[in-house]
Amino acid sequence: MPYAAARGLAWLIGGFGVFNTFIDLAWPGFDANIWWIDTRQLPLGGWLVAGLSIGLLHPKCRRPAGVILIVITLSNCIVFWKLAGAGVIRPGWPLPWSLVITAALLVIVIWSKSDRRPGARSMAGSAVIAGAGAAVFTLGLMFFYGQTSYQRSADAILVFGARTYSDGRPSQALHDRVKTACDLYQSGYAPILIMSGGPGDGAVHETDAMRSLAISLGVPEGAILIDGQGVNTRSTILNSQQLLADRQMDRILAVSHFYHLARIKMACDRVGLEAYTVPAQTPSTLVKLPWFMIREMAAFWFYYLSPPTSNTTA
Repeated sequence: MPYAAARGLAWLIGGFGVFNTFIDLAWPGFDANIWWIDTRQLPLGGWLVAGLSIGLLHPKCRRPAGVILIVITLSNCIVFWKLAGAGVIRPGWPLPWSLVITAALLVIVIWSKSDRRPGARSMAGSAVIAGAGAAVFTLGLMFFYGQTSYQRSADAILVFGARTYSDGRPSQALHDRVKTACDLYQSGYAPILIMSGGPGDGAVHETDAMRSLAISLGVPEGAILIDGQGVNTRSTILNSQQLLADRQMDRILAVSHFYHLARIKMACDRVGLEAYTVPAQTPSTLVKLPWFMIREMAAFWFYYLSPPTSNTTA
C-alpha cells in the first residue's frame, strides 16, 4: 500500500506539473504550477518544474526528482514564514501549503520503487489515490490559500455577490463579504468598492442590497461602483476589469469566502488582472458550507480546464 500511495501521488503531482506546462503554452502568462510550487526566483523555473514533473512520472527518476522538489518547496515554506512574520500576508494557519506538498513529496521519495511491472491491484490503488489526491488538493487550496489574507493597497475592492432573499435581505454570506470590504475601505486600502452580482430571489437585485448595506456601514455612495451583470465568477471579473480599465486602474482586492478565493485568483490571473484575495470574516459558520465547498471543488477544476475568456454559469 505505501508503494501504491507513493506512485499515486507521483502521478498526481507529476501529471499536474506537466499539464500545467501545456496550459502555460496555450494561455501564456498563467502559471498554474504556482498552486503547489513557486520557482519564480529561479532561472527557467517553469521549465525546471516541467522537467522534474516528468521525472516524477518515471519510476527510476522519481526519487531524485522528488528530492530536488523538496528542496524547493522547503524554501517556499521559509519565504511564507518570512512574509507572515513581516505582516505582508496574514495566514489563517501557521503552517504553509508548501509544507503539505513537501510531506507528499517525502512519501514519494521514501516509498517509491523502481519496479517495472507493478500488479494490477497496485496500479488500481495508485489511480484511486491520485483521484482522491486531486480532491484533497482543492480542499488544501481552500483552507491554506483561501484563509490567508493578502490585503494591501489597491485601486479598488471587488466584492463578489451572494444570495439576496425575496424580501430584500442579504444572506449571511453576502453580509459577511460586504462587511469585510467596507472594513478594508475604511482602513484606507482602496478608494472604491465594486459591488458585483446578479438578480436576487425577489425584486431586489443583489447589488442593490450590497450598496444599501455598504452605505449603512458608512461608505459614501460616490465610492461605490455597480456591476449588475456579475452573474458568475468569470463575468464578475471580466466586467470589473472593464470598469477599472475605463478608469486606468488594474489592481484589486478580491473579497469572497475562503472556499471561493483560489478560483477567483486563477480567473484573474488568466485575464491579466492583478488581484490580491481577502477572505470574508465570518462571525458564524455558513449553514450550507459543506455544499458550497463540494460545489467549489468541481468549479475549480472546470475553470482550470476552461479557456480564459469563455463564459460559464459557475
